Amino acid sequence: MIKPGVDPVRELEFDKAFAMLRTLVDFDEVERWHPSRGHAVYTTSVVLWMLVYQRLNPERSLEAAVKQLVENPPGLIPNNNG
Repeated sequence: MIKPGVDPVRELEFDKAFAMLRTLVDFDEVERWHPSRGHAVYTTSVVLWMLVYQRLNPERSLEAAVKQLVENPPGLIPNNNG
């Protein structure tokens, strides 16, 4: 199902770009190099995800990137329930 206002071609391009980034960047190592501090809202991996999302969708705001993150989590969000 295609969401209103979502360009499926752009979404596919983003998915491919982010998959490529994951082959180039070891996200576990990035988290070790730049661990989140107690006041952080997002992990380093999530910040990279939102950065790529906004760069490939220049008309999208940070709010739109956060909304996309919440609606379609990329598997980078830590489980904070434990």
